[in-house]
Amino acid sequence: MTGADSFGEVVTGAMAARAVEPQAGEAGPDDGHTHERACLNCGVSLTGPYCSACGQKAHLHRSLRAFGGDFVAGLFNFEGKIWRTMPMLAWCPGDLTRRYVEGERARYISPVALYLFSVFAMFAVLNLNGGIAPSTEG
Repeated sequence: MTGADSFGEVVTGAMAARAVEPQAGEAGPDDGHTHERACLNCGVSLTGPYCSACGQKAHLHRSLRAFGGDFVAGLFNFEGKIWRTMPMLAWCPGDLTRRYVEGERARYISPVALYLFSVFAMFAVLNLNGGIAPSTEG
């Protein structure tokens, strides 16, 4: 392949890429945020910092640093659902179940999510402690 052929292949590749993603590279500086005009979750036009239909944030962080920050904030957010769910689960499990079944769900953690988190936490703790020792009784 000569130099002219190589250059032609590069130009052809660039034209194909522009046809697939015409807005690539033109959205502004790559600051780790999205700059969307419509909600990425439901497609409704954005008019503020949150979607008016589903409540998702309008600007999502796509950098690893921002993801880590969001994770830590969610973990240590003292106003979260965990602080409403866990005391009720410990002292009034029937009341919590009744409320959840009757439709009062936005205030509490989903039972499936809580179960999966508990299983994950159990395996993490067991792994840190060296696992379960085998029984020496015969």
